[in-house]
Amino acid sequence: MMRKLRTTFYLSMVAVLLAGCSVKYKAVGAFDDFNEVFIGEVDHNLMGGGATFSVETKNANIKCDGVAYRPDYIPPLSLTCAGQRGRGRVSCSDGRRMNIEWFATSCTTGYGEGADKGGTTFRFAFGFDDATAQQELAKVSKAVAANPDLPVYKPKEFRKEKGFSTGTGFFVTNDGYMVTNFHVVDGATTITVVSPLEKKELKATVVQSDPANDIAILKVEAETVGIPLASIFSSAKGEEVLTLGFPLVALQGQEQKATFGRINALSGIQNDIRFVQIDVPIQPGNSGGPLLNIRGEVIGVVTATLSQIVALRASGSLPQNVNYAVKIDYITPALNAAKVDRSKVSTGNSISKLEMAQIVSLRESSVMLVIAK
Repeated sequence: MMRKLRTTFYLSMVAVLLAGCSVKYKAVGAFDDFNEVFIGEVDHNLMGGGATFSVETKNANIKCDGVAYRPDYIPPLSLTCAGQRGRGRVSCSDGRRMNIEWFATSCTTGYGEGADKGGTTFRFAFGFDDATAQQELAKVSKAVAANPDLPVYKPKEFRKEKGFSTGTGFFVTNDGYMVTNFHVVDGATTITVVSPLEKKELKATVVQSDPANDIAILKVEAETVGIPLASIFSSAKGEEVLTLGFPLVALQGQEQKATFGRINALSGIQNDIRFVQIDVPIQPGNSGGPLLNIRGEVIGVVTATLSQIVALRASGSLPQNVNYAVKIDYITPALNAAKVDRSKVSTGNSISKLEMAQIVSLRESSVMLVIAK
């Protein structure tokens, strides 16, 4: 019996080697709660186990590129690919960033699911030839046709329509380095940072970006005051936090807003460990603002709020202040990649607990309105 299994295994390996290192096939999917489907091609590295892929949605024409990592689970004593599973990440042309999980039914077929940072979920299958993929696309298109259109925040499209979009950023050094969200500046040709408090404007350039973690590092040519960074994320559930930012400036004006809350969970949507869940109220325009602890240190970057439409359909109720921030641990690599002089990066200190009003007074001059055109 074992000799037969070995023979089968060796023949399978020879077949893979003869087939080359990679194969290409189609993937088809649909969003769970919206009238949107997608189709595209997977380039699967059979020897390495990972894959890259490109898909496009049918209705909104959103283009997405992604990577499926090597399997992080292989069934014990398995001689085939069936039962393997893994994860991946996706970046889309509308600024959407998504995480996926995939499950193999063979070495070239399987299925998966995923979600963006707002909780919008989708499912997909892969391993189709061209004709079968078109049949599957027609089938899933019919299944979701009665759903509402996919809601998307499109910074690029907003800039095309209005000429600009806004967000928040904050200085972390004394020589002009600033942190914000990647989606705030993605695709912009001109970036201006504004201090309504000091009534000054500065031109900024992107010196490093990390789309997967929604982080961008900007640089201005000026002396600045950086906010101290916590060395690692070590806060606990229930701790008080706050953010400073510029939400909905067209409606609420350019005065900087301070909002307060607590840490609710140490992970984000679908247990994403890069994020922390907070109940600090945020709105469009808060993106890129600092999440501050009770010592006035940066422990994260405010980035997303849970989609109310998705939550309503999933649970029958509207979410109350379910928001997310990227942890400091995923910001420092971008600073390192930008070759920021770490001696000029403000670091946390031993200051004991401060009153919220004290933190606002200490940090407000380091937080800027970001205008991307």
